[in-house]
Amino acid sequence: MGPNIKPLPMFKQTPNKLTGEVLLKLGDNISTDDILPGGSEIMSLRSNIPEISKYIFIHIDKTFACRALEKGGGFIVGGETMVKAPHVEHAALAPKYLGVKAIVAKSFARIHMANLVNFGILPLTFASKKDYLDTSQGDVLDLTLKS
Repeated sequence: MGPNIKPLPMFKQTPNKLTGEVLLKLGDNISTDDILPGGSEIMSLRSNIPEISKYIFIHIDKTFACRALEKGGGFIVGGETMVKAPHVEHAALAPKYLGVKAIVAKSFARIHMANLVNFGILPLTFASKKDYLDTSQGDVLDLTLKS
């Protein structure tokens, strides 16, 4: 096995209470390329999730990956149609590796929502879309999940 062929990381089960900081607030129509840029630099990493995760949101916020690891994860807030080209599973897997617990958005593309669920990131929508305006990067969220 080459240096960039790695097994999937093991993740813990999602607890009933999630607490963390909003690490990043995004606008509308975020694409998979906004989350994880394509190209030979990323593609050569193949399934090396720790290395791939260093590039998450690099064109939006160069400090995101380091901050997420430093803070032990947290939340992302998004606008309408979170991930409009949702075909890349790494757009969910790499944020999970960085500790992203949930993405709270106005709406999600269907396939990206499924990818988030498959990798243990909760795709949550605002009860009222105007709540997006009241949420900022740096806010601390306490979420209690009901079964």
